[in-house]
Amino acid sequence: RPSSAMAAVLLLFASCLSLSLTLVQPTPVFTPIEHASLLISYPISDSNVSIYSDPVDAKERGLFDHLPKADIIVITHSHPDHLQPATVQFLLKPTSKLVVPPDVATILEDVGVKSSQITVLRNNESTIVNMESLQFNISAVPMYNTFKNPPHPDGKWNGYVIKDADAFLVYLSGDTSYIPAMNINFGFADRFDQSFLCMNLPYTMSAGEAANATQAFNPKVVTPYHYRNADNSFTNLTLYKQLVAAQAPDVKVAIKNFYPDGP
Repeated sequence: RPSSAMAAVLLLFASCLSLSLTLVQPTPVFTPIEHASLLISYPISDSNVSIYSDPVDAKERGLFDHLPKADIIVITHSHPDHLQPATVQFLLKPTSKLVVPPDVATILEDVGVKSSQITVLRNNESTIVNMESLQFNISAVPMYNTFKNPPHPDGKWNGYVIKDADAFLVYLSGDTSYIPAMNINFGFADRFDQSFLCMNLPYTMSAGEAANATQAFNPKVVTPYHYRNADNSFTNLTLYKQLVAAQAPDVKVAIKNFYPDGP
């Protein structure tokens, strides 16, 4: 039989092991929904922490009917392909938290979303959201167009960087051009582990501009999203992948289907 001292050591070791297992942050799973709509899931025990970005069911096809309710929703801006109040309300539960720009907060409060569930962020502001046993630091970063008469003006709306307790970084571009902040990785010292980058004309970037932007902020993995153009065609993702391979060979391009029903 072990001595009482040995038993105490074993008990302490078991406690530390249990604590370390509790503190391990799960690896996120990324599920494309459509266009700019994305689900980020963090599996914990027998459930998930579910983070939605710009949830929209444009054709009201029940895209979210079989998906979990939201723990966190981040919304980049108020254009209708990024903000659909009815879908937001459908996904909400009493404990849900939303992180949004100022005008989006006003729109959601006007349709009955509780202000206590909403955190307003402007560019270069951040907030900490605790959900279940997990903690997320959500930062608002610039997203805007650099051309004349921009549909997305500088300073009004947000891209986001979501950082979990393991410092896994997810970048959501929203609708943006290649902007100067990308040249310094939006001020983050570490490369983004996963990024989602818009590319559609005439509202955001061409494949070439998006490749230049990717080279600038140099993520570990980049996935194109929001790649349907105004004429209903798709951005040439094969060209984009080839350009990134030539300009930034240490960046992995991971293509996901954001348009399961086609154009």
